[in-house]
Amino acid sequence: MLNVGSNPRPSGEATVTLGADVGGRDAHDATNDAVLALRKCLQAACTEPYSKVLSKIHLLVQIDGSIQSWGKSGVDRVFIRPALACATADIFVPSDEWQTPARFRAFLARSVVEAVSKVGERAVQRKQPLALERLEQDVESAVKSFLSEDACT
Repeated sequence: MLNVGSNPRPSGEATVTLGADVGGRDAHDATNDAVLALRKCLQAACTEPYSKVLSKIHLLVQIDGSIQSWGKSGVDRVFIRPALACATADIFVPSDEWQTPARFRAFLARSVVEAVSKVGERAVQRKQPLALERLEQDVESAVKSFLSEDACT
């Protein structure tokens, strides 16, 4: 068992999570498989504690669709939440980025790497300890597997 601040967490539990808020069935049908694949890759690659204060990094992908659209693109709303032992970042996906599977996968991969980098920048600003180099290496490994369509096991 590893101790991460006051929140003990067993080794092997994912520390980078990927959720999705999808703006319609059209967007869901076009993006769900890729989101699930990248989530699996992150779960496999990002299992180490990267901070004694922040035990989780939650990334939320918000995908424009036929019912709801956020009108944004890329990474926004990056927060460090020490009281909740987590960091969060939103990734906004306009509908033109998911029109082909390859384009969406590339956009999602770039955005996750950018989101983790921005979490690192925010952690430095807030003077929160974070093993950013190791985190970025693990995320890069997950993204590489995702883009090669590896099984991410």
